[in-house]
Amino acid sequence: MAPIVRKQCLAGIGIAALLVGIPANAQSGAAAAAGRDRIVVGASVGVVPGYQGSDAMRVLPLPAIDIRQGWFIANMFNGIGVAFEPQKNVTVTGGVTFVQGYRKRDAPAGIDSLADAAGARVTVSIRERGLVATLGMTRSLGVTDGTLADASLAYPIRAGNRLFVIPSASISWADRRYTDRYFGISAAEAIQSGLPRYRANGGIRDIGAGITANYRLSPRWGLTGSVRGTRLVGDAADSPLVRRRTNVAAFAAITYRFGRMPRSR
Repeated sequence: MAPIVRKQCLAGIGIAALLVGIPANAQSGAAAAAGRDRIVVGASVGVVPGYQGSDAMRVLPLPAIDIRQGWFIANMFNGIGVAFEPQKNVTVTGGVTFVQGYRKRDAPAGIDSLADAAGARVTVSIRERGLVATLGMTRSLGVTDGTLADASLAYPIRAGNRLFVIPSASISWADRRYTDRYFGISAAEAIQSGLPRYRANGGIRDIGAGITANYRLSPRWGLTGSVRGTRLVGDAADSPLVRRRTNVAAFAAITYRFGRMPRSR
């Protein structure tokens, strides 16, 4: 596979990560796994639930960023940090990333908003026989509080000279603090909203599956699209805040790669 095609596809994979959620880390890990410097920026838009379990959708315009310069990385999933390869086919990343809350207008009436926060994140990605397996853990540093862990499996497929397709599957776990902060209902909120008070315990939060496609318009320009579905389970799914246990998010971006291009083979 020509280096230009591979780099353009992998950069698009990494950019898709934010709006398809934590399970997309297999895709972001695949981009980091290329181990090559790149600066890819662009514009993106996503159609996502107002919060996980919401029955309302919102449209989010966002920048698309995937940068790697030596050990330094900056992208829309792993955030800002470092990446290194301790051995062949293994990539480890660490940094500060974005932990999304939800707006008061998106939550049921009487439920307080949950502020966005920063999170310390570590991932390990292993590539073997075409598969990309990723394990990640995020510790929220803000009012969201708590810890999230996720595991995903992706299989990048070259579908042509310009097209890459990446199906993936995932599972995530959240501790009691995170689950209760995100899905719980306090006594005061119960009075305001009319919903029953609810305290959530930790455990498996959701399972998901999705597909990402990256199309190379030219050596520098690319299009990326993703569709992902997640199914809440356990205490998260039983929360009175949850209107839909199954949520779908869609994402599209156009990107441009700066800097010197590698020579194709």
